[in-house]
Formats: sequence, structure tokens, C-alpha cells
Amino acid sequence: MLAVETKHKPESLKAKYYPGEGHLRRGKPLVWTPKQRLLWDAIYGSAEGTNQYDTFYAYGAAGTGKTEALVYFFLAWAALYHAEGDFIISGYQFRQTMHVVGSVLLQFCADNDLEWYKQGERYFEITGEFNGRDINLTFHTFAGHDKKGANSALGYNIRGVLLDEVEQMHEEFIDNILDRTRGEGMHTLIFGTANPTDFDSYPYRNWVDIDEEDKAYIYTLKFNLHEDNTSGEQYYHRQLRRYKNNRIRMVNRVDGDYMQSENAVYPFFDKRVVDQFPKRELLFRIITVDFAITGETNAVLMHHYSGDMHMAVKECVITKDELLDVPEIWERIHNELIGVRRIDKMIVDPATSMVFKKYAREQADFPIVNGENAVEAGIDAVTILMNNRQLYVHRSCTVLVKQMTNYRFKYEEDEDDKSGQTLKRTVIKVRDHGPDALRYYVLTHAIQYNGNQSVVQVVMPPTKRMRVPWLT
Repeated sequence: MLAVETKHKPESLKAKYYPGEGHLRRGKPLVWTPKQRLLWDAIYGSAEGTNQYDTFYAYGAAGTGKTEALVYFFLAWAALYHAEGDFIISGYQFRQTMHVVGSVLLQFCADNDLEWYKQGERYFEITGEFNGRDINLTFHTFAGHDKKGANSALGYNIRGVLLDEVEQMHEEFIDNILDRTRGEGMHTLIFGTANPTDFDSYPYRNWVDIDEEDKAYIYTLKFNLHEDNTSGEQYYHRQLRRYKNNRIRMVNRVDGDYMQSENAVYPFFDKRVVDQFPKRELLFRIITVDFAITGETNAVLMHHYSGDMHMAVKECVITKDELLDVPEIWERIHNELIGVRRIDKMIVDPATSMVFKKYAREQADFPIVNGENAVEAGIDAVTILMNNRQLYVHRSCTVLVKQMTNYRFKYEEDEDDKSGQTLKRTVIKVRDHGPDALRYYVLTHAIQYNGNQSVVQVVMPPTKRMRVPWLT
């Protein structure tokens, strides 16, 4: 584990140089946060030989700027210390990673008057004059969820590797990458990012929870929205602007402000709240119900459109204070959601009382079926469909929108783990009837879930996927 050897060290490079600083971002000069500066100091020190780091791992809360900074610094390090060479960029959620890389790449090239070219489907080049010399760098891109994906690195003398969301990647994939890049005569730096990682993940076991001797070669930096007290007002407002641009609202809490994404089950749900209906063929109308005779009952009218697109279009909410009996509850659902509409099916909570199911079957001219009630699988399925742009909620469903926005996880110590190092994730069961009803619909109708298969494998892909603009 040695510092990078290079024939081209940058000339007249100031010690306090931070790549990208001073260039305009939304009309204002960029200033990296103190945490981001620490990251570049470690990378710069490794290249200059003042430390022995060969792995840089940035992890922590979403939206803290760790991925944006690491991608920019990765490109800057490559351009500063290499006139030519091959580099790898891989992400577990490949399209999401490529959106970030594409945005940062365009900004980096604009900041430094460089040109980039897409060469084939899986790599691009950066060329031009940088720091007084010509560069021609090749970056290979591929997904990180395939155990054998590292074979794409065969035949190249890889100078640097960027792994996004490394804690989700298969260990065999990571080991293959390291085997391809740590051969004799190769001096490769590894750059990794992750959201808060668990104690059993590869990066935690191999990069965080390690002996002091190994820490001389691996630099880890945890990012958090509010732990960096030296960043001051400018850092706070910069983060606030970033979240407003992503349409994530600020929420008040007793001990201060925090972003909506903190422990949120669906942190970017508001991007799937729409005002219009899709111009597609309507295939099915389905009502999904989370029923409680002594509590709140939420019924949601779902539309299933062509192209496997689903939308919650109308809701009926009966509060526990209304004290309605079963016939009155059915009448409300019928008047507000059914009416003269053709309904293909009603999905109800499997724990719903037999009295309601029997009454509904007597009144309805459509099937009444029990919904799948696997909580974790349902949450995963809803998340995947939203990420695939297959599941939307109409803004008129105000209660559902509010409950989905405020849906939260809590983390507690796992009683089955005697070491006390594992946290158990559970959903906070407060005002969750709307999300539960949506979950029943997705697991029972939108995907073909049988309780045994992985949800990721059975979710139906969209007919047309959004493609990354700069890779199309």
C-alpha cells in the first residue's frame, strides 16, 4: 500500500488549492464545506506522498454532498496526476450514480475548459489541457450489482476506482475489483461512498472497524447534516438550498430542524405527487382498504394504466371520532369512491373483521380479496415502483400524501444480537393507514408476489425507462 507514483506532478499547485472553488454554482462562487475540504486534503496528501492512504471512504446521511464532492475530487485527482490512463466508475444503483456523475462531469469540464466524449455504451473520455499539459483520460462505467461485473476491468491498467453505494455491492464483486487493481506494478486509489452503513457490511468490516495499523492506509470520513459546527451559516443555507431544489421540506423537531429524509421510509416521495392524470389507457380500477372499526379507515381508489403505471386518484377517510358502523362505512366508501364507476376488485387488510368482508361481498358486484401484508416486502416494492416511475399519487389525496411524507423508521437494538452491535429497523405505527392500504395494493395487484421470492426480482419493469441524457 503505497502512495500514487506519477511522472507528472502538477506545477505551481498551491497547498490550499481546492478543485472547483470559485467557479459559479447557481450564480454564486462554490465554497466546499469543511468536511468536503478534509476529504480533498487526504486525497491530495496521498498523491503528494505526505500520507499512505490508498482507500477513501465517505459515508453518512443522504444529501450531505459526499457523493458530489467525491466524484468531483475523483475527476480532479485523475486530471491532476495522470496525463492518460484508465479509471472505473461503478454504482450499485447504476442509473442514479450516472445521473450524479453526468452532472458533476459537465460541471468539472465547464470549470476547467475540458472536453468529454462518450465512447461506446460503457465509457467516456476527458481530453484537453489541464494544469499546463494535455490529458486524455478514459473512464469505464458499469453496474455494481453483478458479482462478475469486475471482469469489465480485465486488460486495463486501472489507475483509480470510484464505487458508489459500496455497502450494497456484493463482496465478491468488491474483491474482484480489488484483485484487478492491486497487482504488481499497479498503484490504484479506491474511492467509495455509502449511506449510513450497518455493522455487517463490507466497508464497515474492512474500512471502518479495523486495526490502527490498517487505518494508516484507509481514510474514512462520516458526513452528517448537523454535526459539522464549524461550517457556519453559509453551510446551513447551502444545504437548505440543495434540499429546496430537491423539493424536500424542512420539518420542525423539539431539538432542532432536520430534513424530511431523516429516517423517512419514502424520503423522495414528494417527487411522485402529481397534479395531472396520465394520457394512457385505463386498464383497472381497484379500491384498497385499511379497515378499523374502532380506529381510522382509509380507502384509496387506484388506477392501473397501460405501461404498468399505477396512481392513487381518490381517497375516502373515516376518522375514529365518527363512530360509524359497518353499513355506514360501506356507504361512505360507495358514495365517495364507487358510485357509477366500474370497479374491478377491492383489496382489504387481511386482519379486517369478517363482518365487514361479509357485508362488502353482499353489497358489491366485484371480488373482495385479502391483501398481502408483508411489511418490509411491501415497503421495498412501493419504493422500487416509485423509483421506476411506475407509482404516483394524485395531489387531491391529501391524507395519503401527508401520511406517506411522515412515514418513519425507528432503529432499536436487536435483542437477538448479544454483541449489541446490530440495530433493528421497524416502522413507526402511527397514522399509517394510507401507506398500509397502498402497500396492500402493490403487493397484491401491482406485482406478482408469492411471499417467497425477492421483491426486487418480481417487480415488473416499466415499458419505457428514463435514460440518462448524457449516456443516450
